[in-house]
Amino acid sequence: RLLEAFHEENHLPLTLENFLTYAHLPIEALYNHKLKAGLYRLAVSARCHAAFHEPDEKRLTAAFARFSAIGDATWLAFLQKALPHWQTLQTFSCSPAEEQLLQMTYFTLYEEKLEKETAATIIRKRLADLAMHNPTLMHELQEIITYAQNHPRTLALPNRLPFVTPLHVHCHYTRNQICAALDMLRPNALRQGVYCVKEKACDFFLITLIKSEKDYSPSTMYRDYSMNEHLFHWESQSTTSDTSPTARRYFEHEKNGHSILLFVREYDTDQQGTAPYLFLGTAKHVSHSGSRPISI
Repeated sequence: RLLEAFHEENHLPLTLENFLTYAHLPIEALYNHKLKAGLYRLAVSARCHAAFHEPDEKRLTAAFARFSAIGDATWLAFLQKALPHWQTLQTFSCSPAEEQLLQMTYFTLYEEKLEKETAATIIRKRLADLAMHNPTLMHELQEIITYAQNHPRTLALPNRLPFVTPLHVHCHYTRNQICAALDMLRPNALRQGVYCVKEKACDFFLITLIKSEKDYSPSTMYRDYSMNEHLFHWESQSTTSDTSPTARRYFEHEKNGHSILLFVREYDTDQQGTAPYLFLGTAKHVSHSGSRPISI
């Protein structure tokens, strides 16, 4: 109905910016997991856009919510620069950090694992195919990126990590995007909320603060919470003893040049589907007690 009213009452062209402004809607109200349709598919149903048939509509529509949630200005600027060149990405030159941004973009769209040796080639080919065969939806993706750039949600901070990664503190990322930013190209292999990336000498913790008993077993209902603006309480896996190599890695991480990265969300899901994590930056061990699990 809103699209029909926009079409009847406006002389402005139908664009994402124009429609959201007219309807006084936040972008997440349009791109949420319940609608299962993008702006231009809804516009076809409202008879204010020409019909179109594009082979990757389901994949792209599902990813629109994830793209609309991006608050990382560096990533958005890269997407704005790269999107017009997706069909010719084979000749698009990238820095190491931009290569990671391409990986993050790929895993925003695809779940399939990649091998490091062939990742760059496969990413470029699949993104080029999307651009070639889905012009209407790729135009909508470009509008989503532009809208996100024009309506910033976050003041991002540099990560200050001792290795190259495009992650910014205070930005939200999905699990797959975090893995891609850390050059882990098999995110589906991640079955737990903590993972050690040996190549980068870091652990990253994926923390959900408010857990539902139906989604977590008693052994995974960890007591994770903010104590104040400087301290965070985190509970290890229930099988981790305070004398294990894993525990020693946590306790002695500063001495050994090992980084601890915290990614936190309130709930598993939000209006747009699976909720992303807020990157809080690096943590330092202060104290610990107990064993199996350890309170840190």
